[in-house]
Amino acid sequence: MNRLRLSETATCTPTKPMKKQVWSRWCDTGWRWKLIKMKNSEIELGVVMMDRSHNVYASILYVVIIIAIAGCSGNEMPFDQNPEFNLELTFEESYTISEKAIEYNDFLILPDSRVREDGKGQIRTDDQGNIYLPDRSAMTIRVFDENGNYLYNIGRQGNGPGEFTNILSLDLFDDELSVFDRGNNRIVQFLTSGEYLRTIVTDGSQMIPAVSMHRLTNEQYLFLHKASSRIPVENGEKSRQSSFFHIFDRRFSSPRHSFGHVDTLIDANSAFTDMYISGMNTGRVWMEDDTLWFVPGTYSGRIFKYALTDGEWKKADQIEGHLLSDEAILEGSNEAGQISIVVYAPREESFSGKVLSKSLGVFRLNDGRVLHISSQYRDDERQTIVEVFNEEDELEGLGRLDEFTFDGDDRGPGIGPFWKDQNDRFYFLDHSEDAPVLRVGMIRGI
Repeated sequence: MNRLRLSETATCTPTKPMKKQVWSRWCDTGWRWKLIKMKNSEIELGVVMMDRSHNVYASILYVVIIIAIAGCSGNEMPFDQNPEFNLELTFEESYTISEKAIEYNDFLILPDSRVREDGKGQIRTDDQGNIYLPDRSAMTIRVFDENGNYLYNIGRQGNGPGEFTNILSLDLFDDELSVFDRGNNRIVQFLTSGEYLRTIVTDGSQMIPAVSMHRLTNEQYLFLHKASSRIPVENGEKSRQSSFFHIFDRRFSSPRHSFGHVDTLIDANSAFTDMYISGMNTGRVWMEDDTLWFVPGTYSGRIFKYALTDGEWKKADQIEGHLLSDEAILEGSNEAGQISIVVYAPREESFSGKVLSKSLGVFRLNDGRVLHISSQYRDDERQTIVEVFNEEDELEGLGRLDEFTFDGDDRGPGIGPFWKDQNDRFYFLDHSEDAPVLRVGMIRGI
C-alpha cells in the first residue's frame, strides 16, 4: 500500500451531497477526501489525496475494509461524529391528550412505553382521523376524534366475547379493529363504531405473540414477533422462533411464511442486544401496499425494506441511514443509563448494556419519501434524530427535534414510539414530564 504524508493543520468541509449507496463523504485534516460505500455485503473505502491547491497527488482506489481493519465486516455501522444537519426541524403541536377522568368512575391511563417499548405504546388512526389508544389499566380501547375529544370505549376486561385480559397489539383494516389478546391467545374483532364482531381462537401450541399486528387482507395477517437466536429448541422450531415476521391466515394453525431471520438483521453475537430486542424493544415496522420497512429496536444505521414477490416477502433493499456514534449498544456497560436484563430459563443469566441508538418509528410520507425517527446518544445527550430518504432510498435530509432532547444518563428517551396518520400528522407518547401526555402534531421542515 502507498505511504501518504498527511498535513496536520489543513481542514475542509463536505461540498457534495451523498449519492446512492454512499454512506459518507468528508475531508479530514490532511485534505484527504474519503468515500465510504456499501456494495453487496462489503464496505469499501476510496481515498483521494490533495495538496492545499486541491491538486490530486495520490489516490487509493477502493480497498475492502474487512481486509484493512481487523474485526470489521459487512455489519460495520455507518456513523459520522460530525454530521451535517441540513434540516431545521420543529414539532408543530396540534393538541395533547392527558390522563384524566373521561366519564364517571372511568379514568384514562396512557400506555407506558418505557416498560416494554414496542407493543405497549401502539396507536392507530382511521380515515376520519379518529384515534384508537389502548388503555391497559381498564383493558379497553379508547377512541378519540381528530381533535382529541373522547368518543367511546371498545371492549372491556374479561374472558367473554368482546373482552380482553392482556392487550398486546391492535390494527385497523377497512372499518374493522382487530385486537390481539395475549392473555387468551386470541384475536377479538370489532367494527370501528364499537360493535363486537367475532373472536378468532388461535392454536396455542403454534401461536406466535404479535408484538405488532398488521391485517393485510380479510384472510391474512402479518405478525412482528420478538425474535431471538438464543432459544434452545429444535431446528424447525428455532427457525420459526428466530424470525421477526410471520404470515398467518385466519385459521392461525401455523405460520404460512416466516422471514426476517434475526441473524441477518442484528448482531446476534451480542447477548445483550439479542435479549433487549427479544425482551424489550423488537423494533418498528411500517407497511404500505406490498412493501414493508423494518428497523430493529437497536438502530445501527440500517433500515430493511421488504417487498411481496411471487407470493413471498423478500428483502428488497438495505437502506443506509446515519449513526451519530460508532455503535448502537455499549455491551456490559455500568454507566448511568444502563439497562440490566435477567432471564431465568433455561438457566439464570443477567445481561447489561447501554442503548445508544434506538428506533422510534419508520414511515412512508404521502410524497413517497421515507422518514425515520430515532433517539441517538451524542455529547451526553439523547437527541431525537430525523432522517429523510428519497424514493431511490438515498438519504437526502438529516435533522434534530431539539425540543425533545434528553439527559444522556436516562435509560432512554422520554418519548415514543411514533405513529403517523394519512395526513402525515404524528402521534407519540411523552413521559418526560411529571404527567404523561399523547402529543399530536406535524414535523415541520422535512
